[in-house]
Amino acid sequence: MTTRDPLLAIPVAADDTLLRASSAGGALLVRREGRGGGIAAWLARRLRFQPQRLYELDELGACFWAEVDGQRRLSDIRDTLCRRYALSPEDARRAVIEFTAALMRRNLLALRVDEP
Repeated sequence: MTTRDPLLAIPVAADDTLLRASSAGGALLVRREGRGGGIAAWLARRLRFQPQRLYELDELGACFWAEVDGQRRLSDIRDTLCRRYALSPEDARRAVIEFTAALMRRNLLALRVDEP
């Protein structure tokens, strides 16, 4: 069994979210508008209520987010972080993996793996 490099995955905005980003003094605010299912979603539609959550990303997170376009691999994003912030490849790799996991836990990001 071979292990794959996680940085070969391509990050994409999660399908069930509508993301809007706006700059706010060096950081980035990402607003997630819920469009899920179930009784809570039905009730929100009936009350014309749009549930949302705000996430504030620091400068490094904002740079990461700007690179997520559905085409770039996590390795490309790592390389961008290395160039812009003078990070070592290992520090940038760790930051990309940890931040990707955090965004996935919040259902803001999904990963696509293209078969070779």
